[in-house]
Amino acid sequence: KIDSTTTKHWNIKGTTSLSGNQSAFSNWLNGGTSNITVNLRLNYDFNYKKDNWVLDNKFITAYGFNRNKFSSVKKTEDKIELNSILARNIEKEWHYSFFFNFKSQFGKGLDPKDPKNKVSHFLSPIFLMTGPGIFWRKSDNFKINFSPATPRFVFVHSEFTKMGKSFGVSQNEVHRFEFGSTVYAYYKFDIMKNVTMENILGLFADYTHDFSKVDIDYQASLYLKVNKFISANVYYDVLYDYDTSKKLQQKETVGIGFK
Repeated sequence: KIDSTTTKHWNIKGTTSLSGNQSAFSNWLNGGTSNITVNLRLNYDFNYKKDNWVLDNKFITAYGFNRNKFSSVKKTEDKIELNSILARNIEKEWHYSFFFNFKSQFGKGLDPKDPKNKVSHFLSPIFLMTGPGIFWRKSDNFKINFSPATPRFVFVHSEFTKMGKSFGVSQNEVHRFEFGSTVYAYYKFDIMKNVTMENILGLFADYTHDFSKVDIDYQASLYLKVNKFISANVYYDVLYDYDTSKKLQQKETVGIGFK
């Protein structure tokens, strides 16, 4: 379904999409393993505007899994994210702002190099950022927030730091504190009829450690509408966090399903 309702000063809109694929083999000489993959994603905006005040909220949550007859269930998608910006207008598109960002996950995560080793679980890790700044807002679909004074917290469960660092948190610790500057940019537009592109970019530079190494969190979503209920979706995520991994992390998901 696509929901779009306006109640007084609130504008609530978003999508719920369910996609998946399934393969079955019986006496197939060329080989193959029966399997099923399912992905569920919610992407909603809760925006408020009255007089000189604006409150923008974006909530994204997703979970997916894969199962075949020779192995246990393995997740293919796992995300909980809330980004909120409270702003007061200064002049035209410019605002004073205060933002809040929360990121975490639902299920356990396994080390790709050693699938028997668990590296994360529900609400571990948690990434939390907040701080004052300047907000430029052209519309619900085009906005940029800059915060030059951003505290950033990373929380992990103690079981993941017994043997060493985990998500940048030192051995035998449960949290990490950083202080730096943040840029959040959002741009959504129509490429052509029934084809929409959504871009979310987050940048963080840490004053307290190495300011030259900028953390990057980029999310791109491409929606291709077939009809009112069926769509094709392409999701591409890029993540670079030097304290977590020195390599560029990338994730891509393609699905056709109900929206």
